Amino acid sequence: MIPAGRRVVDDHEAAAMMGIARGTLRNTQAWKPLTAALLTRGRTRLYDHRRLSQLLAGDTPEPLPTAENDADLLDAEEARQQIPTDQRPAASTWRSYLSDGTGPPPDTTIAGVPFWHRITVPAWLANRPGRGTGGGRPTGTRDTHPRTLTADRHQLAAQRRTRAREYLTIRPQPTSAELTELAAELGISPRHARRLAADARDG
Repeated sequence: MIPAGRRVVDDHEAAAMMGIARGTLRNTQAWKPLTAALLTRGRTRLYDHRRLSQLLAGDTPEPLPTAENDADLLDAEEARQQIPTDQRPAASTWRSYLSDGTGPPPDTTIAGVPFWHRITVPAWLANRPGRGTGGGRPTGTRDTHPRTLTADRHQLAAQRRTRAREYLTIRPQPTSAELTELAAELGISPRHARRLAADARDG
């Protein structure tokens, strides 16, 4: 997480602050004594600029803000954790949502890493079609007519996969009757609907 209002730097800038090349920082793991300034996990390291400066000066770094702020920047997994547990998709499903545009677009990208404000995912969830708020259908409301889907077979397949994932967020363990209903909505066989649901559940 990047606390609201904090300036961050990547390995390239951190190396420049240390007076060495980025390759040297990585090859010698010169970043390891600076972990107190790290704000991110994974392969792309992002450091809090102020705390990094203090560490390099031999000072004790100031504490980071602990109070949650709507403008905090969260990585993909931290953003997923903003979803209530009874609605939270699996990590693989969440990654699929983000890659295919079903999920909320990132608020910013830093050094190639997407981030979302703390407030973004709850707002997206509240206004998501079919969640019962923001003008969407109340949870459990049935379609009176089949949805209109594009005729392009690739887009059609993608739309069906997306709808199956949405369906499982509402009905994690659909009955045979509910899968038959989904099949009718999508214009496919119940067997195809069961396969889509299984694929969506596996992420």
